[in-house]
Amino acid sequence: MHKPRAVLDSSAVVSAIGWRGVARRVLLLLAAGGFQSFRIPFLTEEWADVVERVALEEPRWKKPNWANWLLWLKTASKLVDDVPVRPTSRDPNNDPVIMAAVAARASFVVTKLPGRKEAAPSPHALA
Repeated sequence: MHKPRAVLDSSAVVSAIGWRGVARRVLLLLAAGGFQSFRIPFLTEEWADVVERVALEEPRWKKPNWANWLLWLKTASKLVDDVPVRPTSRDPNNDPVIMAAVAARASFVVTKLPGRKEAAPSPHALA
C-alpha cells in the first residue's frame, strides 16, 4: 500500500518544532511512517530561515535544540527537484509550497490555519 505524499509548509514546521499540539502530532505521524514528506531546495532553506528567526525573536520559544529537529525533518523528507510553476496563488509566498507539491505529486499540503490560537496544521487535498 502506498503512503500518502505530503509537503509541509514552513508555518506547520515552526508550529510542530516550537509547540506541542496538532502540529507536533504531524511530525510524530511522519516519524511513525504514516506518510511521506517531500521538500524542494527552496523550501528546505525556508524552513531553516523561518525556524531560526522565530527561535531568536519569539520569547515563548522553548526549543533550544531546534537545529536537530530541522536536521531530522530534512533527513525524513525526500528531496525532489524544483519544477517551474507559474504563479497560481494570490499569495506568492505559497508558490514554492505548491511547486514542491506538484514536483512530489503530493496529495496533501500541511499548513497552519491562519488566525488559530493553537498552531493546527490542516491538510489540503490537491486536485
